[in-house]
Amino acid sequence: MTTVQLTLNISDSLAQAAQQAGLLKPETIALMTERPPAPLWVNTPIYYGLGWNFRSVKGGLIWYHSGALAGSSMALVVKNPTGLSWAALFNSIPPSIPEIESFLVELDQKIWQAMHQVAQWPEVDLFPCYP
Repeated sequence: MTTVQLTLNISDSLAQAAQQAGLLKPETIALMTERPPAPLWVNTPIYYGLGWNFRSVKGGLIWYHSGALAGSSMALVVKNPTGLSWAALFNSIPPSIPEIESFLVELDQKIWQAMHQVAQWPEVDLFPCYP
């Protein structure tokens, strides 16, 4: 299993756990996705909850997490309420925090644009087809 597959499996498992009580209890998912108390994240559709960022959208929550290790790698993981997930992993990072943030925002926008251009998604997991 590749790092991308493992990252997506973890993301999907967390989201599915809310419905299937598999990896985490529904109470844990509720705690993770709960909006922090005021004054944090007031009047914004975006908030941070226990390791994940959340964005309220029609149909539910988008879960996302990004991170970087100085001099090594960075990642963006997204799980949206349509059931699609994606992960982007890189073996290097831009040299400054503002450049990292700018890169992640642009990357996220480009992936959403590409996703909206797909007319029909496969109905099966294609990872086993590409070992």
